[in-house]
Amino acid sequence: MFKKIIFFSAVVFITAERGNAQSTFSAEKFLKHDTYLASDKLEGRLAGTKGNNEA
Repeated sequence: MFKKIIFFSAVVFITAERGNAQSTFSAEKFLKHDTYLASDKLEGRLAGTKGNNEA
């Protein structure tokens, strides 16, 4: 499931950035940020939680 979410997110961002020739989009940078936001380090992201504030 996690891989499907990352793949779908990447497709959406890549498709959105195609129209901008001067885009600085990087798949590696996106994956790094997406992996961090989905990590257990953030302990969930419910409103008012530590993980939400860090994200």
